[in-house]
Amino acid sequence: MRKQSSAIRTAYNMLKDSEKEKTKNPYAQIYQRQGNRLTRFESINGQLHLRISTGNKEFIYAKVLREPSNSKDKWITFMTMILESWQTKNYFPYTVELKLRDGEVYGCVSFELPTPEVRYKIENGVIAIDTNASPIHLAIA
Repeated sequence: MRKQSSAIRTAYNMLKDSEKEKTKNPYAQIYQRQGNRLTRFESINGQLHLRISTGNKEFIYAKVLREPSNSKDKWITFMTMILESWQTKNYFPYTVELKLRDGEVYGCVSFELPTPEVRYKIENGVIAIDTNASPIHLAIA
């Protein structure tokens, strides 16, 4: 109960703060919640770089040193989506937030995973899996 009330209080305070920011500058909220929209990944000589806008159409290019930690790392999915978008010119939104930690700059990337299309619909029948308490009881309809 204590965790739930704390979460509700935190969400309410965030909502209240965002309402104050909207009255000050409605465009400032975009940059605070979603990072810098002028920061993007680019390929330079076959290496991945992060292009950071400094204003007046000037950019800083930072080499990305990220390697996937295992086969289920979401970085692999993100890089696949980036490479595909560069080839097909069908871009997708992502945000990059830069953080300074112990004198080093870290980038946090957030993006939406594509939802797979539904293949099995109610017109084709219903698929259900029922598992009971014991692992040997399994029913598939």
